[in-house]
Amino acid sequence: MPEIISGKYVTVSTKEHNGRSGVLLSFINPDSKVNIVPLEALQEILHTLDELEEDSSLSFIVFTGASGKVHAGADLALFQGDIDPSAVQDYLNLGATLDFKIKNISRKKKTVSIMQGERFGGSVEWPLMTELSVCTPDAAIRFSEVNIGLIPGWAGILNVMLRSNIENARYLAATGNRITAQEMKDYGLVERVAGESILEDALDLATRDKIPVDCNVPSKEICSREKLNKLISERTDARRYQELEKKVSRKLQTNESSNDKGREDYVGSFINHELDRLGRPLAPLAVTAVMELIDQFSGISWKDLGRLKEMGEHEAQSCFRLMKTLDRRVGVNSVLTSNPAEKIPIYVGK
Repeated sequence: MPEIISGKYVTVSTKEHNGRSGVLLSFINPDSKVNIVPLEALQEILHTLDELEEDSSLSFIVFTGASGKVHAGADLALFQGDIDPSAVQDYLNLGATLDFKIKNISRKKKTVSIMQGERFGGSVEWPLMTELSVCTPDAAIRFSEVNIGLIPGWAGILNVMLRSNIENARYLAATGNRITAQEMKDYGLVERVAGESILEDALDLATRDKIPVDCNVPSKEICSREKLNKLISERTDARRYQELEKKVSRKLQTNESSNDKGREDYVGSFINHELDRLGRPLAPLAVTAVMELIDQFSGISWKDLGRLKEMGEHEAQSCFRLMKTLDRRVGVNSVLTSNPAEKIPIYVGK
């Protein structure tokens, strides 16, 4: 499979399947164990797609990445503390541009993405930009942005609405809850959970004139609106997490581990267990932004390219506005800090 493009982040190889010609576009970040997608990588992907878009000999593009167990999107350090507004805005806007580019290409060539491993934030969003997707049985996704005071900014909400339905977009983007590979299939986010070879399954989808009937079944709803509203009400209630914060403070004071590392590991394990039990805190302003965006574009259709571009841009802008909030500072710091006392974000809606 000869390489026709080889860069720092992107490699493109030719592929023949079912008598058709296409390419496998592979994204790998050599500097990151969790495959973070920096601005330079987005630029390289876009530049590569500019070249492939004009090649009339290609009938499909399959997007894939590293086979690591964990995949992230942005480097959260970009969003910590006093951010560089220009750099952050460029980063979000480029993601929206990438989505629109892939949607344009999808009107000329089949586009299929491969998802594997545990995926968070942007590593969920950019594979959903393609027309079709396939995932490994161990894959799982979560839109974790709402747990750090933000919302998806690379058309993640848009693409769940297009692939699944409005209610599932509300649930996934407003809760940050994890769903498994089979649930992704059930809710319309992927066409297949792979069998023996995920690449063969992706190539099969990329070269079929018609998608199998079971790929077009109506998407199930993950939960009712009533249940979702109750969940949001509970997890935006700062008092629940203030109580947990007090427990953590007491454990830090009373733990008798012989060193700081032992005490931090013990308390960190306790925090993770309790947050899994309670549900991760939700930032109220981020939840509101999700709901408002979905309401504004509730009638979105794959057929209306101009409207798709508009919603992608609005999603990026809405995420950028949340960068100015105190909740964003608290949320991002809770992930990056090594201090157990700061690992529980207490959101105040400011």
